[in-house]
Amino acid sequence: MTTATTTTRNPLLYFFDQFAQATQYECAIFDGIAWTYGDLLRETSQDSETLVERGISSGHVVVTAGEFSLRHLSLFFSLAKLGAVNVPLPEVGDSEVGKCAAIANATHLLVVTPDGRWTLEPTSRCVTNPLLNRFLERKEAGLVVFTSGSTGDKKAILHCMSKLLGKFTVRRKRVRTISFLKLDHVGGINTVLHALSNLGMVLFPRTRSVDEICRLIEVHKLQLLPTTPSFLNLLLLSGSHLQYDLSSLELITYGTEVMPDLTLKRLHAAFPGVKLQQTYGLSELGVLRSKSRESDSLWVKIGGGGFDTRVMNGTLWIRADSAMEGYLNHPNPFIEGGWYDTGDQVEVDGEFVRFLGRESEIINVGGEKVFPAEVENFLLGLSDVKDAIVSSEPNPLLGNIVVAHIVRTSDGTEAEALQRVKTACRQCLRRYMVPVKLYFVSELEYSDRYKKLRKRTVASPASAELAKGLR
Repeated sequence: MTTATTTTRNPLLYFFDQFAQATQYECAIFDGIAWTYGDLLRETSQDSETLVERGISSGHVVVTAGEFSLRHLSLFFSLAKLGAVNVPLPEVGDSEVGKCAAIANATHLLVVTPDGRWTLEPTSRCVTNPLLNRFLERKEAGLVVFTSGSTGDKKAILHCMSKLLGKFTVRRKRVRTISFLKLDHVGGINTVLHALSNLGMVLFPRTRSVDEICRLIEVHKLQLLPTTPSFLNLLLLSGSHLQYDLSSLELITYGTEVMPDLTLKRLHAAFPGVKLQQTYGLSELGVLRSKSRESDSLWVKIGGGGFDTRVMNGTLWIRADSAMEGYLNHPNPFIEGGWYDTGDQVEVDGEFVRFLGRESEIINVGGEKVFPAEVENFLLGLSDVKDAIVSSEPNPLLGNIVVAHIVRTSDGTEAEALQRVKTACRQCLRRYMVPVKLYFVSELEYSDRYKKLRKRTVASPASAELAKGLR
């Protein structure tokens, strides 16, 4: 695979040059406030001057927290311009900000107020992290983001800003998009940088409910919706796409978790004129370029300039020019040659791969591997099932058993529906894949990034008792 040619020019200057050529173009909207590229350049310049006056320069680690506003956008570019390390934590609670600031060795805390102004205070903290100290010696701008921590402690990821920005110096189509993921996530940052590098417009929603996202698409004539399979399934279930004019949409991209095949087929039918494209990225490596085989296909080609991929024993490995410098609070995960084990299990068909699920989510039942997404996809095809989450539970004989939590349709009684679902599973699934425990719940739980939380759904006592009688 061809690797991107390294450029000696600071890619941040490319962004500023682009902005200067389109000062009248709309670049960002939040809560009824719109900025042009001229506004962004002006605010970035003013914030940079104020930060310099307050003593901020390369060698400082700055947490940006507080209320979200377009000010976070100008601060992102201001801190990069000054060569500081930015730790963006907008809309994150104070206690969590404190924990993350300590891990990142933050020297300053910058808090954005509801009116878009900001305060800056030193933390009296010294940088003691060896990796961070070595990076600061290079006097380059940096970025620290945190993993969600859904399977353990949050990992603090240190990126070199010029590496992240470098892949955006090739002009692509200008689009009006929505920032579904926030600026504390590599996916959200990728959405913003992609839009701005192409002189498009990015809209930041105050809330991310299905109804609100559809309303914003209609009002602002958005062309691109980057989101998650879970959100798209909720969209279809809600019927909100039928209540709003979404005809401006040209592309829906989805990633961060496995897309159920049935959900994709339903989405393709609901949006026949919209291209559906699977995306793939990791907080540690950035977002790869991708191309779905067809809009209704789960087979996708990933890579592009600056990325190499290989599959070993069914697991995807990636080497990236934009890879992180490392974790601030965990050991270096890269092996010789710079390869990174993604933990994603895939099937391969020529240049295309199909994602089966993360290695950490595989359920081992008596030595047999069960991918939760495969069972979920089957359940979604049953008339009694609106949505489902499949997880595991320890078992002394089998090691683990499969457990399913289901949001059911309103047809018939709960006992009758449970019996039909159990019967269908026994008839159509391999024996080790059949859920041993099956509960109905009123709703499923999702993270703030609209990913399924497989370990935290709590079943109602009534459903649990019914399930006992059906096993």
